[in-house]
Amino acid sequence: MARIRTVKPEFWEDEIVGTLSPTARLLFIATFNMADDEGLLRWSAAYIKANAFMYDDDLTTSNVKDMMAELTEAGLLFPYRGGAAQQQLAMIVNFRRHQKINRPQRSKLPAPSLQNSAVRYLYGRRDGFICHLCGGDIAQQPTADDRFNLSIDHLTPQARGGSDHPSNLRSAHQSCNKGRRDRPAEEFEEPHSMRGSVNDSLNDSAHDDEPPNNNDAPSNHAPRESTQGDFFSLNDSVNSSLPNSLPEGKGREGNREEERKGSSSELAPLDPDPAPVREDVERLCQHLADRIEQNGSKRPTITKTWRDAARLMLDRDGRTEDQIHGAINWCQDNSFWRSNVLSMPKLREKYDAMRLQAERPAPGAKVVPIGAARPSTTDQRVAEGMSLAARLRAQEAAQ
Repeated sequence: MARIRTVKPEFWEDEIVGTLSPTARLLFIATFNMADDEGLLRWSAAYIKANAFMYDDDLTTSNVKDMMAELTEAGLLFPYRGGAAQQQLAMIVNFRRHQKINRPQRSKLPAPSLQNSAVRYLYGRRDGFICHLCGGDIAQQPTADDRFNLSIDHLTPQARGGSDHPSNLRSAHQSCNKGRRDRPAEEFEEPHSMRGSVNDSLNDSAHDDEPPNNNDAPSNHAPRESTQGDFFSLNDSVNSSLPNSLPEGKGREGNREEERKGSSSELAPLDPDPAPVREDVERLCQHLADRIEQNGSKRPTITKTWRDAARLMLDRDGRTEDQIHGAINWCQDNSFWRSNVLSMPKLREKYDAMRLQAERPAPGAKVVPIGAARPSTTDQRVAEGMSLAARLRAQEAAQ
């Protein structure tokens, strides 16, 4: 059943919302009405079309899927499967920051499973990686000192009937969560073992053997927000172009507000990227942005995360610029993949899946049996020189 919701004036000024197409922006507002009081809703294109765009005959379910992909790529909604039927569901990430619920009703939809590390990390990002029990910083990536690692605490303990739904969950330190047990949060006393800070723990770890460089791991810098702070995105590819902002909260050691004031002049510039500009990286990022815009979507912002993903594909994954260029053309020409690949990090993530699909023999095409004579060297060179998009066109012509 649809519910009465509110839209804040800041909605229209938010930079993350501004990256969405107008129809996706409208869909985001519609999800407020379709979601229950926990911010959970059914997330299938047919259901969304029937509820939000019932009078728009010119919009197809494929169009709706594109809009849904925009919202999830921006990190505004988190899709998942739940229940015995594994139905398609989604959670509005910061729903309770958007809406003040009067007499909230218990959700009938299953919540995202806390067994999923991505779900736990999502709640950590939602809460600014601040422990709700002691007010201290939580490590954004696992450290050797488990005290400061992320844990998800139930406001009403499960032993007392508390659920796994978003309104009952808060981020906490591992040690604080264990120290609280099933006692009321107001009776929590900080364990003596929590003396110190997460930064001390990280500094201690830095004196150990230096870990391998992992460009894919999340950093321990403060999470980025939009300037309004109400529509916080989990997607670095969108958020990395926005100014840094630290979450509100009272720290355990000193005045966190003074710390923010003292460091405000040292905030990194927009989209900081100390690496030298590489023409091959810029060409690939510009080409993907061009193709996304040509397909009718709002032109995405090319951020450091985009450039990092392109560099990793070239340097770590061993892809050539022609191969990546061909993959961009292929996915943006494909009705399914164009709605799923809307950023360079997503292109890198899905590259092998798309490559295997593109290389799948077309029906009726001749396949060389194992052990049979291979094509000549000349033919092989020609085949290797074909881009991903060119191979697909050859397959379609053979059908």
